[in-house]
Amino acid sequence: MRLRIESLKVCFKNAKINNFKYIGIKVWMADFEKCEVIINPIENFDKKLEYYQVAYNDDLTLKSAQDKVKIVGFTYGNSYQDIEDDLESLKYRRWSWTVENYILRWKRREWAKWAICH
Repeated sequence: MRLRIESLKVCFKNAKINNFKYIGIKVWMADFEKCEVIINPIENFDKKLEYYQVAYNDDLTLKSAQDKVKIVGFTYGNSYQDIEDDLESLKYRRWSWTVENYILRWKRREWAKWAICH
């Protein structure tokens, strides 16, 4: 099972319910050497989720650049450092992110924090 827009929605929902301050989105872009990390504060959660639902396909590719931009990871936390630690530790292998990759990582951390695992 690969990351989908539904998983991103669950991440936003869990972050709001648990009152986390930030959501981090890791984005792969074809023309760049490294992935980009976007950090959204709690005040922007609703509008950003609306944007992602409109701008991205179910498989988290950008509708206007499907072969060039893809969301490859996301998490939430209470500091920029939490977000960085979570997302920078993940290694991106083209389009092969799976829920299993995240489960293995999060077994060593707070299991409930990871949105996909409910």
